[in-house]
Amino acid sequence: MTVAPLEWLVSCAGYLASLPFRLGAPRHLKPPERILILKPCCIGDVLLATPVAVALQRAFPGVRIDWAVGTWSRPMVETNPRLSRVLNAHELGAGRPSWRQVRRLTKRVRAELYDTCLVLDRSPVLAAIPWLAGVPQRIGLDSAGRGFCHHVRIPVRGVRHETDIYLETVRALGAGVQGVQTEFYPTDSDRAAATDLLRTQLQWSEGEPLFVLHPAGGRNPGAAMVSKRWLPERFAVVANRLLNEYGGKAILLGGPQDRAILETVRGLIGLKTLAVAGEVAWGVWGALLEKAMLCLGNDTGATHLAVAVGCKTVFVFGPSDPRRYGPYARQGQAAALWHPVPGLHHGVHRGPPKNWTWDEAVSAQEVWHAVQALIGQPGAEAVQAVTNSSA
Repeated sequence: MTVAPLEWLVSCAGYLASLPFRLGAPRHLKPPERILILKPCCIGDVLLATPVAVALQRAFPGVRIDWAVGTWSRPMVETNPRLSRVLNAHELGAGRPSWRQVRRLTKRVRAELYDTCLVLDRSPVLAAIPWLAGVPQRIGLDSAGRGFCHHVRIPVRGVRHETDIYLETVRALGAGVQGVQTEFYPTDSDRAAATDLLRTQLQWSEGEPLFVLHPAGGRNPGAAMVSKRWLPERFAVVANRLLNEYGGKAILLGGPQDRAILETVRGLIGLKTLAVAGEVAWGVWGALLEKAMLCLGNDTGATHLAVAVGCKTVFVFGPSDPRRYGPYARQGQAAALWHPVPGLHHGVHRGPPKNWTWDEAVSAQEVWHAVQALIGQPGAEAVQAVTNSSA
């Protein structure tokens, strides 16, 4: 059964969930002991949700925290030491869910005997899973009534950062959320593989400036918006200035389908540059970013990965809104550059904006100024980051 009838049937159950007894809702939320975070997709969204695990562990030390995540996004959390277990949500949250997928995850959630589930998604199907599994305390997002199965419904209105919305589920448990950040944890073997790649393929040496460029992105399971990609020639302008003024080497990273755009940018840069398309695992990708002086990328999950490992990062936003999807970073770590786009509804466009182009959007000069603000003049100390939008 495809998503339309499945969501219709689940929505019919919303009538019961809206009754005063609220499906057995507890009068007061109790301190959790076994928590499930339900956020299956996608890479950037899952990374933006990792501060929830940080806040939960800090507020409730010693409790069990698990995460149900899809196959595509699993690498973002499978090495996270704050989690006791990572449950396989398979393809739920990406594409068209089926009854079989819902039953399989519901059965697993029921067997684990969670007392609390945080649903960090707007899907009525995902909202129904902890209800069907009998989880006593259910807290989640409620957009357009789709969170009817939750005991505590977090309203989603206006333009707010996704991470701030997710963290409201932690606040509902009476916990603080100050000072949390996105996180990603490469393993020691990831770091060894990254070092070997840089030394053998780029002739890079430890301590030499390294710059990571991500000119691709805009593709997730069930969705594509490649108009989010900044122009290759503008990437090349900034990369050439970086290499000429700071020295060092540059590596362009992308997926298997991104080889053409990586080679296009590389061809405009020239020497001291390596293009790697789909040849490294996400853990190695994160380890490469740990070593980088700076990452420059589009509004993609891979650029959020740079922030999650502590790399200084410049995001270039086009037809998407950094007020919702910008870097969730400490001050001085990241910059999000953007020219506001007419017609955004709550910070989101359903597909590429009509008649929108990069011609009047973020320029190479704007990015260069943001780069200098993050890493300072060559040979000088770094100055405070430009973290607000650039108009």
